[in-house]
Amino acid sequence: MSNFLSFVEIRTKIASQLPFLFGTAYAAAHWGKLNWISTLLFFLSVLLFDMTTTAVNNAIDTHLHHGPTRAHYSPAVSLLLILMMLGAASGCGIVLALRTGPVVLLTGLVCFGAGLLYTAGPLPLSRLPVGEVFSGFFMGLVLPFLAVYINAPADALVTLSYTGGVLGIGLAVPALLRLGIACVPAMMGIAGIMLANNICDLPDDRAVGRFTLPHFLGLRTARVLFAGLYVVSFVSIPAMAVSGALPIWVLIVLAVAVPVGRNVRAFLRNPSKEATFLLSVANLVWMMVPLIAVAALAAATGGLR
Repeated sequence: MSNFLSFVEIRTKIASQLPFLFGTAYAAAHWGKLNWISTLLFFLSVLLFDMTTTAVNNAIDTHLHHGPTRAHYSPAVSLLLILMMLGAASGCGIVLALRTGPVVLLTGLVCFGAGLLYTAGPLPLSRLPVGEVFSGFFMGLVLPFLAVYINAPADALVTLSYTGGVLGIGLAVPALLRLGIACVPAMMGIAGIMLANNICDLPDDRAVGRFTLPHFLGLRTARVLFAGLYVVSFVSIPAMAVSGALPIWVLIVLAVAVPVGRNVRAFLRNPSKEATFLLSVANLVWMMVPLIAVAALAAATGGLR
């Protein structure tokens, strides 16, 4: 079991589960009731697919690129485990789509495709200067959007219709904008984890011809960008209160700027995979846990309906 947990890097799954929890709490705050069966199916699909993409990446690095050994299995066993996880994730996703409709089906297919392109293929997106954008967008915005959508009323965010050969798309723009503002810390925090990883790996990546964002920006600019991601995150918090995305007392979350800023400075002084990389993960936790708590408390005290 320990080999398998190492293979899928189970300790890193917090990056996908925090946005999921935030989206679920946000839906409860705005619309009250949660669909627990759909929420469980979505949780399993997200977790299993996240494990699948990590396993694919580790198998490729170990068996094809002869990198650090994280796949403690033969290529055949690694492939079998990956296919089993992918099949289970797909099964949960299909059942969820049947329960919730075409928006979830189409968005889920795009997410699955993006996830596979991110970690596999002849030129994975994670090894290009777009990894931060893709990971921040899909895990920080699309994932919470789906967690909200499956629990919200059918016309609360997006509607699709097909009548007389005409495809109709309805967007609840104010609700989508509020959700987008509320997801800024998740997007920035996840992009920050990816950027921190690429800053730490820059010399090794260059040595094997892997050119990520810090390579093109330069190390100094990449460090400025890393700090800027958290500035944007905290600027978005007052916007949440003003827009009605979360109640006014979301402003208390600004207090976590102190430990987050301390972590940012510590990382920038010594970008190191062993010593300081986990501070970027801690920053995501520092930002998201209070936001989840605010949304959950808002739901428990009558919500924002």
